Amino acid sequence: MASFEVVTSIAAPPERAWAVLADVDRWPEWAPTVTEVKALGNAGLILGAEYRLVQPKIEPAVWKVASLDDGRSFSWASTAPGVKTLAHHLVEPAEGGTRLTLRIEMSGAMAWLGGLVAGRVIRSYLEQEAQALKARVEG
Repeated sequence: MASFEVVTSIAAPPERAWAVLADVDRWPEWAPTVTEVKALGNAGLILGAEYRLVQPKIEPAVWKVASLDDGRSFSWASTAPGVKTLAHHLVEPAEGGTRLTLRIEMSGAMAWLGGLVAGRVIRSYLEQEAQALKARVEG
């Protein structure tokens, strides 16, 4: 298994951070790591919803919402041959505003290779996404 995580403080209430984070259809407006998001079926962040994401340097992927704690967190999963990727998104109250945690976990027979090959890009994307979300929410 390969795992990557970024934690960032946001000087705004969790409700505000969640509103931006949970509106995945609008991610291309603020996230430099996402060029296109398309809901496959009904739009809106609900359990079981599927989205096709297009990102630079990464093959387009379909992500399915695997868990949702509305107002606090969601995780979605994507699969490729030999690798299952789970992306966690969490906002929590913290002194001065919000604590944002973004985490990617890769599992499966080829997860070690996926982490080795894509680890640098994944780390960079998580950091860029956290900083972009922070700027959007605080701005």
